[in-house]
Formats: sequence, structure tokens, C-alpha cells
Amino acid sequence: MGIELLILFKVGTATLWLFLAFIFFKYFLSAKYHQPVLSTLFLLVVALCFVPIVYTISTHEYSLQLNLPVAIMGVLVTAIVLSPSMRREIRKLLKTGKEAVNHDDSGPVDGLLGSISAHAFEGIYVLDPESMRYLDVNTSGAAALKYNRADMLGMHLKTIHPNDFGMVEQRVRETLQTEKRIKFEVNAMRSDNITIFVEVALKHIHLNGRSVVLAVGRDLTRRQLSQRKINQLNQLYQLLTLSNRAITRIKDRRKLSEKICDLAVGEGGFLLGWIGDLEDRKVLPICHSGVNEGYVENLNIDLDIERYLEGPVVRSINERKVIFINNLSNEKGFQSLKVEALKRGFNSVASVPIFVGQDVCSVLVIYSSQENIFNTKLAQLLTNLSEDLSYAFGNINAERLRLDAEKRLRLLSSVVDQSTDAVTIMNAGGGIEYVNPRFTTLTGYTLDEIKGKSPSVLCSSKGESEKFLKVFNDLNNGRKWKGEFLNRKKGGEEYWSMDTISPIKDDSGAITQYVSTSEDYSALRQAQDKIEQLAFYDSLTGLPNRRLLHDRLIQAISLSAKNYSYVAVLMLDIDKFKTINDSLGHTAGDELIKNISLLLTDYVGHGDTVARLGADEFIVVLSNVRDMKEVVYFAEKLLEKTRQPMDVQGNTVSVTASIGVSLHPMDTVDGGDLLRCADLAMYHAKAEGRNNFQFYTREMNDRALEQLDLEKRLKVAIQDRSFELYYQPQIDMNSGKVKGVEALIRWIDDGQYIPPDKFIPVAEESGLMDQIGEWVIKQAISDAERLNDQFADQINVAINLSASQFRESDKLIELITSQLKETGLKPGNVELELTESMLIGDLESVISTLDAFRALGITLAIDDFGTGYSSLSYLKNLPIDTLKIDRSFIKDIGIDASDAAITVAIITLANELNMSVLAEGVETEGQMLFLEGHGCSAYQGYYYSKPLPLTKLIDLLS
Repeated sequence: MGIELLILFKVGTATLWLFLAFIFFKYFLSAKYHQPVLSTLFLLVVALCFVPIVYTISTHEYSLQLNLPVAIMGVLVTAIVLSPSMRREIRKLLKTGKEAVNHDDSGPVDGLLGSISAHAFEGIYVLDPESMRYLDVNTSGAAALKYNRADMLGMHLKTIHPNDFGMVEQRVRETLQTEKRIKFEVNAMRSDNITIFVEVALKHIHLNGRSVVLAVGRDLTRRQLSQRKINQLNQLYQLLTLSNRAITRIKDRRKLSEKICDLAVGEGGFLLGWIGDLEDRKVLPICHSGVNEGYVENLNIDLDIERYLEGPVVRSINERKVIFINNLSNEKGFQSLKVEALKRGFNSVASVPIFVGQDVCSVLVIYSSQENIFNTKLAQLLTNLSEDLSYAFGNINAERLRLDAEKRLRLLSSVVDQSTDAVTIMNAGGGIEYVNPRFTTLTGYTLDEIKGKSPSVLCSSKGESEKFLKVFNDLNNGRKWKGEFLNRKKGGEEYWSMDTISPIKDDSGAITQYVSTSEDYSALRQAQDKIEQLAFYDSLTGLPNRRLLHDRLIQAISLSAKNYSYVAVLMLDIDKFKTINDSLGHTAGDELIKNISLLLTDYVGHGDTVARLGADEFIVVLSNVRDMKEVVYFAEKLLEKTRQPMDVQGNTVSVTASIGVSLHPMDTVDGGDLLRCADLAMYHAKAEGRNNFQFYTREMNDRALEQLDLEKRLKVAIQDRSFELYYQPQIDMNSGKVKGVEALIRWIDDGQYIPPDKFIPVAEESGLMDQIGEWVIKQAISDAERLNDQFADQINVAINLSASQFRESDKLIELITSQLKETGLKPGNVELELTESMLIGDLESVISTLDAFRALGITLAIDDFGTGYSSLSYLKNLPIDTLKIDRSFIKDIGIDASDAAITVAIITLANELNMSVLAEGVETEGQMLFLEGHGCSAYQGYYYSKPLPLTKLIDLLS
């Protein structure tokens, strides 16, 4: 009887099999096994759980047996597997597995793009054009949308662009069809549900054999908000300009009010504008424009009702200034009209008082849909608008009063002879037919002396005569004219007249005569001139006062923005002026002030401004400044002129001055702040011992003086040829031999070494770089010819170009060509190094210039690659031979993983574009081996040799 060994899987064994089945199920699913294969494997395992295996030792045979306990267990396990809760769990596992498979199939794209995009500041996204989902995204791109990078993998584009998905999808399809780079702007939804405005650039590419769309995104929200503020400011400037134009043309108060409301909405960009008159302590709207919906009609603002007291309208009347509320929804003090305003989309409001004389007669109220729109600048512009409208309303009121007076005069006077105005009646041809006694009294001419002549005989000059004839010709349109003339009496005395000329028509409408009424306007004109003088000019010196200075500053700042120049504000204060006043008297002090004002006026150019703020403080505004050294020279010369002795009431007086300087836009962009900064700088000059000038910041002051000194020394160095060229070898990675050298300028002045990064910028700013650059090219080509004679044309010389040299490419090409002919050096032994900033601009022009260099036979390199504007799409179109990796990436490649990744990316990029790549600043063997291992073509740095003068370089190469 044989011994049989029965291997029976009972309850515990079956449970273990089932557990292992689930483990294998999940494992194989995540390992990309298809569901049918998995299902088959799963059923097989379950079946084995229920079928025991019998092995008979005597016969060495296997047999399958099914006993009752196992069968019962199989039924139980099957019931568990097929239960609803277990089926839901399986479906969940299948769904998770499917997503894992899909994610793995379209997972992060490895390679060059991944290396670069991981460190890019802009958002870079890889899109699946079929599923419209994100395949990969760099860290910056996810952070811009407030997501983790992992959260965005597999995310649908509609999540980010819920409102504009159709447009985005269309652009993606268009990119696939046209194979062109497409750029557009669109809204994007961040994870915090805040919408931002972004610029997106799409490009169809193939990565790892897969067709994808590369998207580069940039957040434009801040720029959009900034542009919105600028647009609002420009709109308000336009509103002021057109309002002033309307003021000069429209003499009817109601029509002018309507025009101002229309301009506030049409040009100012406001939702609603209305003007109300103040009558019996109530504000009664007279006109409005824009979004209304019954809002203005329902206004019932009473200055004596408490609920209106905190509103902007009543406050602007009581406080006699512009009042604005920047956020109506958060405003707690004003409630009466707030709800109705918010219903109509009004989020901010400003009330502008309008004066006639000393009293507020009206208010202009404007509403905007934007919150926080009104700032100090806009408030000042609205204050200016208040002044302009007050001036206009005052004139209209005065005109109305005058017309009423004339009407009453006509009613009281039965004959023209009784008129207090000089009355002239002319025929249709303009000849005088009649003058009243007042005319004779005013001009000295009788009717017999002037009858038949034109009134132009009274004009004081040819220009006034031409003006009268032009006015008379314009009267043919049937409208009357009113204006001023500068006339001359019979005795030769000049006087101003205010004339009103009206046509008289017959029943058919034809003009038969003209009637002119003229009044002596001399006293009023002189008073107006005096008022203007007092309003805008200093009474003692005749210089512009603070008000006019503010306008001149605005003009200078506007001009500098157009011309890309600076504005300098110099505040000059006479040192110890009080001592002079106390010792010589105030009359002598006033005479000294006049002498200083004349000195400043004579010295300052025509396009600049001299103003007096008061006492002994003067302001000089220099506009269109191109270089800071101009300000330095001006201030030095001004101090020198101020120190010259002056005659004051028979006494010889010598004074000194302290000057403070502020600059736009470096210190501030606001005119008032420029004056404040100059004032602080002036007090700093006083503290430094007087009789000097100081810039607003000590750093700028020191820099100005240092630059001035360095520039003087540079000019001497150029004349004396005090520069020297050093050469740093460039080593070929494959051969280990020197393949070229880079020419580096050195300057030692009075035994002191001055580094290039200190004097080169000064040379650029002062226009000396062209002379230095010309010397470098001549010397470098001459030295290169000597090297290649000795070393069999094996050494190339790399010459750095300045931005000014590159801009004058024709002159540069002529210089290099002549030097190559003169020395006999082969063009292939010359390499020109350019920075990335030189290549930004008109791509077509840049390529044309580079092609011209290449046509000479010389090679081109981009220096310090990766530190400037490294655009891949830009780079691929440029005829460049070599990329030079900046030393800032090399020094930490063994320490900083980011630097190592960027370096490898640049090498890979250069190789893909068929460019050689050279690493700068290699100082250790480890750095050299790292670069060699990743395919770098060449290197230079202290590891091989520091820069050497030519003689020592020859010794090294020998």
C-alpha cells in the first residue's frame, strides 16, 4: 500500500492565495499589464485556491481532487468576490490602474527640454493635442497657477481655461496644422479661483518620438493693471485738454456743462458724470451723461440732512476740495445712495467743486467701475479741472452779467449817441458811415475825418490790421464777433479795445450794415496781465513761481519720457543770506536776489527753467539731459559763477551757494517729489560745509564724482596708449592643446590696476569706447599675426566687441578688413565675441550684420551665454559658431545641481545646433573632467593658465 501525501489547501491556505492574487493584480496593473491578461491570471489563481493537488509517492503521479470543505470555501470566496462592495473596489483599482497607465504613457518628457524647463522662470507646459491634457509642466509654470507640479500632470486644459477653452483648443489645432509658432493672450484660472491674464506661445514639437505641443506662458496681470492705470491717467489728461478746448469755445453754461459730462464719459472713461447746481442748500442736477437708469433723477441731496453729510458731494462743497471714495462697497460713513450706486456697477466716485468767485456754485460728480482708481495724481488733475471749470463758469457768469447790463442800457438809452461805448456803423463793404460822440472822445477822430474809411485805420500795427480784415471777412457768415484790438488814437497813444461787431440784415436776410460797439479795455487788460504775472511769476525777480514751475516740470518730464533722457532739478540756496540781510538791510538783500536771478537766467539754456520758490531759494530744471556728467559740469560752473563778486548798492559782495540735485526717473517720477529730493540734497550740501553740490543719494554723488575723475584719466590713457592686452589660452578638450586665446584689456594707472568692469561702463557712457575698441582690434590682430607666424597658424584670437562697435558694423568691418590686409593674418584666425544683449532687436538686421562678419571669413561667438536673453527660437536663426558658458555656472557645477543641469543643457543645445561650446572660468580638474564627460568642446581658466601678456604667453606655448 503506497504512501500518499495529500497537499490540501484549506481555509487559511485559500485566504492566503486570495491575498496574493490581489497583490499580483495591483502590481501587474501598475506594470502596464492589460486588463484581459490580468483577469485571466486572477481567475486562474482563484481556481487553484479551490482545487487541491494530490501527489502519490508510490506512483509518482499528480491528481486533482475536490472535497466538500474546499467546495464550500470556493462558494464563499466567490460570493465575496462578486459582492457589490468588492466589485466597487475592483472597479476602483481598475480605474486607478488605467490612469496610471495613461499617465505613464504620456508622462514627463525627459531629455533636453526637461533640463532647461525645470530651471526656467517662465511657465513651460507640454500638452497632448489629442486629449487636451497636460503631459508635463515645469515648477515655475505650476507655481504661477498656484498648483503643485504633480497636481497638473494629466489635468485637462479646461480646468485652467474654463471660459476660453474653445479658443485655446482652436489655437492648439492651428499650431498642429500650420507648424508655426502661435502667440496669443487669454485668461487663466488659478487654483484659488482667481483669474489672471497670461500670454501663451504654442509650438508643435516632437519629443521622444511623440507629437506634442510646447506652451510657454507669461503672467501679464501686473502689466495689465499698470497699463490700466496709465490709460486712466492718459484719459484724464485728454479730458482736461478737451475740457479746456470746450471752455474756450462754449460760452453757454448749460451747453458747457453737458459737454463736460459727455467728455467725462467719452474721454475720461467714467461710467457716469453729472453736474448739479447749488440752490437753496440743495444740489439740483442739471445734466448727465453715461450709465444712469434713473439714478440722477432720484437724487435729492440736501446739505442740511444728516445722512448726506458723509457723502462725497456734500463733503466736497463743505470742505471746498475734491473728495473721492475709492471703494463704495467698503465705505461705512456714506450709506444713503450707496446701494443704488452699487446696483449700477459704480465702485468709486469723485466729487469736484466748481466755484464762482469764492462760493461753490456747482459740483461735477463722476463714477467709475474700477476700485481704487483715484490716487493723489488723479486728485490733483481733478483739482486742476475744478480750477479750469471755475474760471469758465466765472467768465460765463461775468459775461451774462455784462450782457444783461447792455440790455438794460439799450432799454434805457433811446439813441445811440447816449451809449457809453464807442459805436461805429459800417456799410456792407466795411466803410464807416457813422460814429457816436463816445467814439470821437475815445479815438480823437470825428466822423468827417474817418467817414468812408475802414476801422482798420485805428489798428496800431500791420498785424492788428490783418487781424481786423480777417475778422471782417468772417462776419459774412452772419454771426457777430467779439474780441480785442490794440488800437492807436489820433494823437498816437495806444489803447486796448474790446469790440463787438454784429451784422444787420434786411428782410431777405442779406447783410446791409455792420454795427460795432467798442469799449476802452486798457485798464482791464492791464489788470489781467498783472493778475497773470502775480499768479505765475515772482513779483521781485519776474521768474516763474512755484505754480508755473510745477507746469514746467510736468512738461520736462513728459519730454524726457519721449526722448529717453533725464530731468535734473537743482535747488540753489545762498549761503548765509540772513547775515547779508541783517548787515546790509532788506533792500540790499532784494537787490542781491535780483542779481542771482539774472546770473541764473543768463547761464541756463533757453529750453530750461529758472524759478524762485521764495526767500533765497532758486530752482533750475534741466530737461533732456543725456548724461549725468552734464549735470556735474553744470553744477560746478554754477557754483563758480555764484562766487564771483557782485555790486550791491555800492558794496562789493561775495557769496557762495549750496546746491541739491535730484534726477528723474532715478530718484522719483513725480515732479513734487523731485523738488523734495532736491531740497533734502541741498540741506545735505549745507551739512557738508556749504559751497558745494550734492546729489539726492550719497551713492549717486560719489559715483558722479568718481565717474568724472575716471573719465578724465581715461582720456589721458587713450592719448598715452596706456592700455595693454593680456591673453588667456583656450584649450581643446580632445587634443589638450591650445587652440586659441581671448584678448583681455588691462589698464594700470599710476601703479593701480583698474579692472575692466569698472572703466568699460564709463567709457561706454562717455563715448570713449569706440577709440578703445579700435585700439584693441588693431593690437589683437597684430599680436595674433605674430603668434601664428611662430606657431604655424594654429592660434585663433577672440576679441570682445562693445555694443557701440556692433551698432556701427560698417565701420567695424572696414577696420577689421584693413587690419587683416595690413598684417596678412588669415580671417579664420579671428573670432568676434558678442553678448546676448547686442542681438536683441530687429532679428533681420542682426542676422544681416552677422552674415557680413561671416563673409569676411571670421567666426562668431556668444559670450557669457545663459546670463542674458537666451531665447531658443531666436538662437536657432543666428549664424553663430560658438557658445561660451559663463563662469557663474562653472564655479559650482560640483556643488550646485542647478548649475550642473544648466551647463549640461547648454552643451547639449550647442551640439544639437552644430555649434562648438567653450566653458569659461575652469579652475579645477574636477570641473574640467565634468565638462569633458558631457561633450564640452573647449575651456579656458586658471586651471590651465591665467591671462598673460604676449611675451609670457609665447613662453608658455613654446
